[in-house]
Amino acid sequence: MRFSLPVVTGALLLSPLGLAAQETSPPPDPAAAAAAAAAPEAPATPEPPKVFKQDKPCMDNVSDELIKSFGEITAWPAEGEEMYMPEGLSTFGHPVAYVLVKHNGPGGKIDEIDYRLQAMQRTVGQPHDAALLRAFDKEFKGASCAKSKESSCGVAYKTDKGFSGAEIGSGEIDVGDGARGPQLAMVQADYDLLDSDPVFLACYYRRQ
Repeated sequence: MRFSLPVVTGALLLSPLGLAAQETSPPPDPAAAAAAAAAPEAPATPEPPKVFKQDKPCMDNVSDELIKSFGEITAWPAEGEEMYMPEGLSTFGHPVAYVLVKHNGPGGKIDEIDYRLQAMQRTVGQPHDAALLRAFDKEFKGASCAKSKESSCGVAYKTDKGFSGAEIGSGEIDVGDGARGPQLAMVQADYDLLDSDPVFLACYYRRQ
């Protein structure tokens, strides 16, 4: 007798490849893909603003950046004159205690900037610090102050505008009737010195 194997109809045999095909993720949504493509790119990180730095004792010109680098006005010692106390500023290796910005009359253009060298004083009748005078001569062409015994020594340049000269001296300090400001006492203390004078680097400018 011959036996025949039963034939099963309607059965579906799944191969491993078929299973993998069933587990495949559905195709992406066209609308979502379009939205992602239209999304704006993240903005680039902006570069930090450049910080102005005074890189020489007297700058070639008086610029807004130079004055802003001094910080806020801390006093008005006299008419047409402002006092600043910049942080971290030094000149000729000496910290600057404060800066006096002087205008050519009230509301006029700036024609002088005086840098008060911190803790430096000149005894009346005595010359300025020798090392300071040598540094001044080295910085400014044509200066010859190293052996000066005067209360002030400087150099002047012929120019129609911009930096026109510099001086190591005692500064022309004035405290007027309308003087005011939270740090005015520093200028007042220098103004009241009797046997010694405060030491300044004065930078002069000609403005057209």
